Amino acid sequence: MKKITKIVFLLQLLFQCHANAAELTTTKFPDKAELVSLLPTATINNGNKSGIISVMKRALEGKELTIAAIGGSITAGANATNFRKTSYSPLVYDWWVSKFPNAKFNYVNAGIGATTSVYGVHRAERDLLKFKPDFTMVDFTVNDNGLRNECAESYEGLVRKILINRPQSALLSVAMFNSKMENVEDIHVAICRQYEIPMLSIKQLIEPMIKSGRLTWKDWSGDDVHPNQNGHTLIADLIINYLEDCYKEATSSPKAIKISKIKKPITKNGFEKSSVYDAANMKPTDLGDWSITHEPGYWSNSWVADSEGKPIMLKIKSKSLIVGYRKTIKPTNGKLIIKMDGIQLKEIDPNFPNGWGDYVQNETLFKEEKAKQHTIEFIYHGNPGEPTFIKYLLIAK
Repeated sequence: MKKITKIVFLLQLLFQCHANAAELTTTKFPDKAELVSLLPTATINNGNKSGIISVMKRALEGKELTIAAIGGSITAGANATNFRKTSYSPLVYDWWVSKFPNAKFNYVNAGIGATTSVYGVHRAERDLLKFKPDFTMVDFTVNDNGLRNECAESYEGLVRKILINRPQSALLSVAMFNSKMENVEDIHVAICRQYEIPMLSIKQLIEPMIKSGRLTWKDWSGDDVHPNQNGHTLIADLIINYLEDCYKEATSSPKAIKISKIKKPITKNGFEKSSVYDAANMKPTDLGDWSITHEPGYWSNSWVADSEGKPIMLKIKSKSLIVGYRKTIKPTNGKLIIKMDGIQLKEIDPNFPNGWGDYVQNETLFKEEKAKQHTIEFIYHGNPGEPTFIKYLLIAK
């Protein structure tokens, strides 16, 4: 009897320890009140609030507005309990709806996983600008990490596209990070300073908590990049705190807000006039032995080949050309050979053995100061195997 009593006591103690640990885990994250005090830490560029305040004044007048976000997989909602409803972007949208009950709101989430600002700037018209956004959250700081020498120009091109196409709209830059505490916020913030765009760094907020032992990476994420639901909620709460500050100014000043003029670019700005082309909106000079396929998903109109034969040929006038092709974990024998004006430029291997899954990889073919016309050939090389897909071409003019 004593043994049973002792076992029951130990089980009760163990249960209580687990309960306490669970309670501790939930209390490790800063609550909304603490986040208010931490907002200055996370604000790495104050920027000019006038754009956001102007949007809020229109909301107070009962106007119809569109709240949007563009970025990678975090913006798309990865690891949230419900990516459509409880990731950071829709939570911020919900704040706008509740704060301005007399306005009508639309919502656009242009987040696509495993993509950078290079793809973002080319697809901006198709995925974002055609919906006429009034307030846009932008995040490519993690995915641009592999493009440190290139991302300033593509990120600036994206910012300029939005500001030029929607001069009365507002931007907010959000900087995420990975398990190695890496991102390119130091590069993106220079663009934000040039255009007076507010920038909030989740890294500056969370990294000290991890280093001090208050949080572990596992508290934040179940993988190497994506925040869990607690993380998404915290990101949204931080953004909302910033918006609350803007709201105070929007409701305290009756004066009209003057929007700043767009400043000159600080990079070569080669991507401001750029677009995405695929089998739906570009006709090859010669399709060769390739075919067109329509798959579900973001990149549905592709050129595809699975054996050697005649190449697909296109005439393209562009300052730069980037091909998006499928990297696959499926076994394939085919390589992709690319020629420009009869001269071989690249040989690409679409294999991604032991990878996390199929994705679309960008490969820059050329980048020049002025737009020139070139003949481009794509050649399937090797034994018949798993199809090789050309998903899109990114063209800057």
